[in-house]
Amino acid sequence: MTNTNSNDKKIRKFRPALRFNIGFLIFAIILIYMMYFIFRYFTTEHVSAYMVEMGSLVQDDSYTGLCVREETVVNSSSEGLVIYYASAGERVGAHTLVYSIDPEGVINSIIDSAEEPSSYLNEDNYSEVEEILTNFTYSYSDMDFSSVYDLKNRTNNTLRDAMNRNALDALSDSEDASSLELNYAEDAGIIEYYTDGYETLKADNVTASMLDKSSYESIALESNVTIPKGQAVYKLVTDESWQVVIAVSDEMATLLEEAGTVNVNFTDDHQTAYATVETRESEGQMLAILSFTNSMVRYADSRYVNLKLILDSSTGLKIPVSSITNKEFVLVPEEYETKGGDSDSVGFYVLTTSEDGESSVSFVSPTIYYCADGYDYIDPDEIPTGSVLQKAESSETLTLSETASLQGVYCINKGYAVFKQINILYSNSEYAIVEADMSYGLSQYDYIALDSDTISEGELVN
Repeated sequence: MTNTNSNDKKIRKFRPALRFNIGFLIFAIILIYMMYFIFRYFTTEHVSAYMVEMGSLVQDDSYTGLCVREETVVNSSSEGLVIYYASAGERVGAHTLVYSIDPEGVINSIIDSAEEPSSYLNEDNYSEVEEILTNFTYSYSDMDFSSVYDLKNRTNNTLRDAMNRNALDALSDSEDASSLELNYAEDAGIIEYYTDGYETLKADNVTASMLDKSSYESIALESNVTIPKGQAVYKLVTDESWQVVIAVSDEMATLLEEAGTVNVNFTDDHQTAYATVETRESEGQMLAILSFTNSMVRYADSRYVNLKLILDSSTGLKIPVSSITNKEFVLVPEEYETKGGDSDSVGFYVLTTSEDGESSVSFVSPTIYYCADGYDYIDPDEIPTGSVLQKAESSETLTLSETASLQGVYCINKGYAVFKQINILYSNSEYAIVEADMSYGLSQYDYIALDSDTISEGELVN
């Protein structure tokens, strides 16, 4: 028999005492902190920065201009098959062989009878064609596919003219050469093989309707065709000076008149050249005559050119239009300026009156944003309208009431927004050129708010 001891120990379970976990608390604080900033990041409008740099503006609007040059059309001296020996766009001297009248087709017979007609081409001829193709690649646009056909004709003509020259050299010692009528340039100039009726046109006679190229027609002058006596056979551009006439707005006409000169960007090949400017009215439309003294040879084969304008007056600090804002200021006469306080800073004596009627004067040194016409532009948060100023060493006082607004941007170099005044020299729909080195103004490499609507003065940058 087993005895049961009533004093046997009973096992009891106790809950462990709760202990404070500092690690969990720190983790919770960090988690809450992170969640707050994540929420703030996705709910707060962010400020994008833009670095201010020197620049210039090209006109947003593209212009199509009509080219006016000193052009002389040369007519055929007799009837027959015309053979060209100078390429279009080539600069020829006086007494340079340009074309021949070949009544018996001697030149074509020599080329056609060769086993390899390309044997009448050399490396220089291929290089000439390569240059034509390269220039076309730079200026090609899908919007002007018809230029491909012009390229084809020009390439074929260049190759054929080169073969003609080389065939003529081979023929020079032959008796067959006697049947050729050789014709030489009377003056030096640039050779072109097209006519359009504008060869005698002067810039002062260009009308606004002439600038519409949709109705423009030209006649190509081709080699290896039979022409009658007296027909146009080529033309010669004899002067490097030339003009381009464009239609402009009244505002642009005024701007160009004030500038006198303008830098022109030719958009087809991205070349630039300076031009002097004159303006006049035609058919109710303002026209600008751009006069050049160089670069004519690049565009001698075109009656119309596409261009943009780069205004000399539009060089300065380049900023986006979206960054520009306006701010109201209190106007304070400069004669109330004084120096005081603990430094030599410029400020004003502001007169205040307590509730019990006692008057006191305090020195306030605000930020001066701009000075013009004898007035300082002061932020109303520093000296509001209605404040009474006292002139130094005088009992004369002034109650501030005049205000004015300034255009400016928010500079964010210090991590918060500071208004900086600007003076716009020129602007388009996207960018503005503002004056550099202004007192209290912007400097190159400053950072500004890209969109002024996303921030206010004194606000920290997110």
